[in-house]
Amino acid sequence: MSTVGIIAIENIDKTIKSVMCSADSYIEYTGKILLENYNEKQRLDYLISYGSISILGPEIGKKHDFKAPREGWTWHNDYNIQTATPKNWCRFYHRDRGEELIIDHYKDEDELLNTYNDDSWAEFIYLYKNRKWYVKQNNVGTYTLLSEQLDYVKIIENE
Repeated sequence: MSTVGIIAIENIDKTIKSVMCSADSYIEYTGKILLENYNEKQRLDYLISYGSISILGPEIGKKHDFKAPREGWTWHNDYNIQTATPKNWCRFYHRDRGEELIIDHYKDEDELLNTYNDDSWAEFIYLYKNRKWYVKQNNVGTYTLLSEQLDYVKIIENE
């Protein structure tokens, strides 16, 4: 089972654009990559322009075979047959698998939250607004700063 997340950006007019990220959307992976690599509106807009994401990487990368193994995936059946794609590249459903381009639009943050309420299949919502990343777990009522959540995860890991 994958950890599904939503990656969203609030525009100047308070409307929201978002995409789904279907794998590894937990804070320690996707949250960390977003905070470290997609901390500018222009770069995040570019990421979202590709639509739904299978797995996020620090680099957007180039079009590649969706079925190709990623570097380090030694368990993949085609690992020795196909050329592996760099593990730091994003894998998109539209660009790399040819599926429909899906970018969701909401009139405001409330509409986004009403869509992904406690019963949602998305476990995390990442929202970039006012030049900061926020995260909300679907069973928690409020957003917190992503940087604070990552600091908390580091403390727990070191205990």
